[in-house]
Amino acid sequence: MLNQGFYTIEKRAVRAKGPFTTGPLVIGLAHFVVALINIRLTTWSVGMATVWAANALVLAALLVVPTRRWTPYVVSVWVAGFAANLLGGYPAFAAAPFAAVNIAEAALAALLTRRLIGGPLQLEHPDHLLKFIASSLVAAAFSASLSAPFMSAAVDEAMGRSWLSWFASDTLGLLLVTPILLIVFAIWSGKRSFLQGRSVIEAAALFALVTGLSVLVFAQTRWPMLFLLLPPMLLTTFRLRSAGATVAVVTVACIGSYFTTIGSGPIALMPGDVADRIYFFQFFLAVAFLPALPVASVLDERDALAA
Repeated sequence: MLNQGFYTIEKRAVRAKGPFTTGPLVIGLAHFVVALINIRLTTWSVGMATVWAANALVLAALLVVPTRRWTPYVVSVWVAGFAANLLGGYPAFAAAPFAAVNIAEAALAALLTRRLIGGPLQLEHPDHLLKFIASSLVAAAFSASLSAPFMSAAVDEAMGRSWLSWFASDTLGLLLVTPILLIVFAIWSGKRSFLQGRSVIEAAALFALVTGLSVLVFAQTRWPMLFLLLPPMLLTTFRLRSAGATVAVVTVACIGSYFTTIGSGPIALMPGDVADRIYFFQFFLAVAFLPALPVASVLDERDALAA
């Protein structure tokens, strides 16, 4: 079940009856759609995804679903991933292993997280958060090592560059998107309030501020104003806690990715090609996000103790 606090996930969260009887089909379809969109975006941006979100969807599902019920999810996601890879233009010799590696990454991250924690995942606790981050890093490195030879052959680039591209985009996907999906699940199940006691008007104003400044920063190429994004992101974190932190960073990631790939924004002022700029943007997102979520988790824990 999902308990109070951020999102506590028990192995008994999903039972044979209820809304998750069609879970494998829903997750498979969602994975297909998100993966195909990601692949189309990578084709548009010289073969690199700033954030690979498809595996985060699978990881979020596996963190909620008991391990004994994983098999239909694995089968559904592999079929969906294979189809998305083929439609996205990858040859069959790469499409099949890519689909398998993506599943292996999500499964490894979920297994390591559960193993290291030894109980329910409670990301309002800083130690649980650090173990989740460590598990995601290991899983992304593992999948990058498996996929690099196939990626290098499929897109005709150096294996080291393929490894770095896969690792960076998958790591950001797991760390940025998985928490927000778990928050959505917690809100849907009625175990968590997105607003954290704040008004709808305040939340809307905070996200409008983050969105507006993101567009202002990335829609121009005259001034290097990345620093303007940090204050509203921190303010959103302090006011809306973990939910605010993740939504704010994802908002910046989406807007920044679009403008960076079309050659606009402060990162476009950098020397180098589009790939180098995307690497830098990934680094910026990591620097912005990694401090924000631990701060939010400490605030969540303080709120829980004060309740």
